[in-house]
Amino acid sequence: MWTEDQIELETRWSRTYANDSKTYRYFESKFLDGSVSITLDELTTSWPMWSDSERLDFCNAIHCAPPVDSADIFRFLANDQTDHVRSTIASCVALLIPPQESVPMLVNWAQAAPPGHRANYLQALLLTSDSRAHGILQSYFADLLQHPQLMDDAEWYNEVAMDLVWCVKQLLQLSTPAGDLRSAYDKLAQHPCARIRELVGRWLADSFGDTTKEA
Repeated sequence: MWTEDQIELETRWSRTYANDSKTYRYFESKFLDGSVSITLDELTTSWPMWSDSERLDFCNAIHCAPPVDSADIFRFLANDQTDHVRSTIASCVALLIPPQESVPMLVNWAQAAPPGHRANYLQALLLTSDSRAHGILQSYFADLLQHPQLMDDAEWYNEVAMDLVWCVKQLLQLSTPAGDLRSAYDKLAQHPCARIRELVGRWLADSFGDTTKEA
């Protein structure tokens, strides 16, 4: 349980807590306890005056606890052209805006983002529960599997490989046979990035019956 004396940063929309050693932090949206609120009119008036950091803080906070009947707020936010806003609100767009609007929006965002920056959009497509999501994800799966930088090493993790990990994870949740995804799993399980191998073991190994990896 976090306490007031552990608050490291407090803004209008959120609080960030840190432990004594500053090795662990927790972001808390003030929308969760109802201590803040906003109307669409207030947002449209304030948004142009906010800095990028203020906008991102707001998006993170409202993403954690979207108010009831906030679809129009997310329609407004969706007009923003910056990837960090779009990727932050993608899941709320998927859940709160009807699929006939949200699916084309998410597809356009994913297409505009470079490989390695599409994971949030791929996850959001699954949340739409739309019948088109499976085919869209399969298309991204095929493109990512052939990407020339897929197997490159990286100091932390290969972003293209991370997109593919998420794509495989979503396709499995849509009941895609594991055999259809096996070639991707085999590549990822042998990836030069330790972080990728770790996440493959944690998230995917069980679905492929791989008992040699940590599930």
